[in-house]
Amino acid sequence: MSRSAKQVVLVVDDSKSSRSLLVDMLRDLSVEVIEAENGQEGADAALEHVPDLILMDYRMPVMEGPEAVEVIRQHPLAARIPILMITGETAPEKMLSSFQSGVLDFIHKPFDPVQLKAQVASYLRLAEINRRFVLATIDRVTERPNVMALQEDVENEDGANPLLFIRSRQVVEVRHLYGAGIGDKLERALCARIEKIARSIFKVECCLYVIDRGELVLRFLDAENYIDSESAPMIMRAFERYLVAEEFEVENLLFTCEFRLVVSLPGEGVLDDGLIAFSDSQAPGTAPTLVFAGEVVAQHREVIRSNLQTLTSIRNSLREDQVAAYAQPLVDLKTEAVIGYECLMRIRDSAGQILLPGSFLKVAKSSRYYPELTMAMLDQVYSAFRAHPSLYSLNFSSVDIENPQVVKHTLKILSEDTAFARNLVIELVEQEEGSDFSQIRRFLENISSCGARAAIDDFGSGYSNLRRLSELDFHFVKIDGTLVRDIVVSDRARRLVDWVVSFADQARVELIAEFVETAEHRDQLLKMGVGIGQGFYYGRPRPLEELLRGE
Repeated sequence: MSRSAKQVVLVVDDSKSSRSLLVDMLRDLSVEVIEAENGQEGADAALEHVPDLILMDYRMPVMEGPEAVEVIRQHPLAARIPILMITGETAPEKMLSSFQSGVLDFIHKPFDPVQLKAQVASYLRLAEINRRFVLATIDRVTERPNVMALQEDVENEDGANPLLFIRSRQVVEVRHLYGAGIGDKLERALCARIEKIARSIFKVECCLYVIDRGELVLRFLDAENYIDSESAPMIMRAFERYLVAEEFEVENLLFTCEFRLVVSLPGEGVLDDGLIAFSDSQAPGTAPTLVFAGEVVAQHREVIRSNLQTLTSIRNSLREDQVAAYAQPLVDLKTEAVIGYECLMRIRDSAGQILLPGSFLKVAKSSRYYPELTMAMLDQVYSAFRAHPSLYSLNFSSVDIENPQVVKHTLKILSEDTAFARNLVIELVEQEEGSDFSQIRRFLENISSCGARAAIDDFGSGYSNLRRLSELDFHFVKIDGTLVRDIVVSDRARRLVDWVVSFADQARVELIAEFVETAEHRDQLLKMGVGIGQGFYYGRPRPLEELLRGE
């Protein structure tokens, strides 16, 4: 598609004299004029050059004006071009057919130069507005309408038609691996193939939109409800079978694509529901390849309701001092004496029920309340230490360590009370994706300078890869509980724990075994050289105050 710096007017008329006359009259408007001598040539020129304005004769050989207009209107880039019909007739049926094909106005023969120039100038101003809109609503790579156009079309029809969302992750992968040039060609080939398959499979007209790279939407013009909740599974499965069987050749390279399809049936929320289900969809191969938006959205709304309820419980627990510190004893496996406590966060909901971290931490981390929860736990542990001096461990995640408020509060307490610092172990739990490791290292150095120590939780994942361990200042390693649980039945688990013990000896750090559930576990750990343990054999987590009173 070529474009001129000037606005472009396409004149389509089988009469050479009429075209010459129009070109002369338009010369004063400083426009570029393209000529075509029949409707077919005019339609082809319109799609090739995408002019700003088209002057189309009604009666022409090969293809008449109204038919050419209908062809032009089917192309998204040309759909908004103002088209004026040139005619010497005023018969109502001819004017009606012209309007129905997509004509905006008429230029009557014989031409009035003043009126013609005024009409053309007026529609060229409209064309400039239209062009800006078209550029904003057309995907630049595929020249298909984009998500903005989809939103407008769905709104104009009040969600009356079904939508099929299609994702192919290979488009994005190919762009990353082989560059945008090959990726763009693959996506254009994919669009063309989808349109071809859709025309052969579906009994209704449909329009393809590109809403992102590798993410497409088919909008069905389905006035007869051909696609409904009963017919959709069979129809869409047939479409999917044709689609996945395709291979795409780009620059002598063959590509196959996997697809994720989401069907959104007509209704007020057809687009919003489809977008929600589409964004929730997982990578192809890890979930059903065809899902229905209504089902996904129902689950999504239930998750939202649950998350809001959980967030309310978190907020209220902080306001009402209902953040509860629970603890589990840390035990010398040889003497079975309690040497300290791992402190665990719990909150109480409005019904007084104790909520475990698995039910609220994910929601908490996405809110502003999470730092307050950690600081509330640290304050309770500090109060417990002053009343009952002992060793205490407290879980910190990278979210805590990267929060200036939490770090400042922690270092203030540790620097002001060195006795507490010497008896506090900061236990590093899972490392969040994208966390700043250098910031984590600095935090451990800072607490160490105050006298506190660090523990690596769940040895074998997160922070415990060997390269990271070599960079961290830590004093304890906690053996992953699933390994400890299996040492009484699995040679492999015993060999792995033996390796961890050897590593700890070399690194001169102490080991803590989790999930010590039986005397057999304790005996096996002692035999292997593990000195500290915790687990149900020594007690389940209980409120910290209650546990200390019992001691």
